[in-house]
Amino acid sequence: MKPIQCLVASDSHGAGERLLTALRRAREIDALLFLGDGLSDLCAVTEKYPQLPIIAVKGNCDFGNPLPGRSVYKIDSITLGEKKIVLTHGDLYGAKYGLDGLIRLAADTNADIVLYGHTHLRAEQYTDGVYYFNPGSLRGDRDLPSAGILTVTDGGVLFSFMSL
Repeated sequence: MKPIQCLVASDSHGAGERLLTALRRAREIDALLFLGDGLSDLCAVTEKYPQLPIIAVKGNCDFGNPLPGRSVYKIDSITLGEKKIVLTHGDLYGAKYGLDGLIRLAADTNADIVLYGHTHLRAEQYTDGVYYFNPGSLRGDRDLPSAGILTVTDGGVLFSFMSL
């Protein structure tokens, strides 16, 4: 299997230019996985990168849907290689207070990977066979502005952070 690389981003809150910067700096990504709170910032992405697959979920500050013809939910999932990935903003699962809610989400959905935002803080954890990854905030109000890269290969999963 050819490695699959995705840009993972969250919490832009109007800092769409940082999302475009992350896309320019990421090399050969196969998709953008957006974890909410800044869905309107995706308009510039769809204009500049019309062929780029985007999977996005709504955050607690998102209203409306900037992705015509596609539904955007609070939770979504995809499969890359043999890994089931669940995307959520994290607000529904108490992400600011720990991983307990996200651990229940992983168990309920049989996820191998849970991607979440909401905390505006970078985080990576592996617990009981499940990866939990928060790319931090594109806006960068609680930590340095950042995004993440998820790489799925036959050999496993790799997460990395990108400071912006």
